[in-house]
Amino acid sequence: MNKKNQFKLINQENNLTLRTIAQKDIEKIRVWKNAHRASFFYKEIINPEEQLKWFTEYQKRQNDFVFMISYMNNDIGCTAFRELDEAMDIYNVILGDKSFGGKGLMSIANSVMCSYMIDHFGKEITVKVLKTNPAIKWYLKNNFIEIDSMNDFVLFRLDYSHFKKIDYKFTAY
Repeated sequence: MNKKNQFKLINQENNLTLRTIAQKDIEKIRVWKNAHRASFFYKEIINPEEQLKWFTEYQKRQNDFVFMISYMNNDIGCTAFRELDEAMDIYNVILGDKSFGGKGLMSIANSVMCSYMIDHFGKEITVKVLKTNPAIKWYLKNNFIEIDSMNDFVLFRLDYSHFKKIDYKFTAY
């Protein structure tokens, strides 16, 4: 299996780290994704074999990064982005450990990831969100604006005029 470039984005001010996932993370992500499947386009239960197959294919894709979000060394959730068409597309945003909800940690993680994308890709940042997903309000609160609405989802774009980049340290591992 090809080993994807692995790196961390560390926001020291908030004790928050985004690290690209490894195989050891895929079971935790699978459980989180299954628990929140109503909010995602793919609604089927994912079994361990399907998750491993997904991870193997993920490892081969350029400019597709899934991060484990850790706060004070606790894995609290995940987030991801990929190059899609002419934009950078955010996906798989999950607060996995609800005890860390309401503290703004996912917003900080999103700001770190978007800051990294701005610094390294220079493309529009978008996200597609199902209309039934309660996270729509979260994206609006986090400087995304609606640019299109389809039958079942809304397309948002990061509003650079209101987004404030956040400090992070890049570390390869």
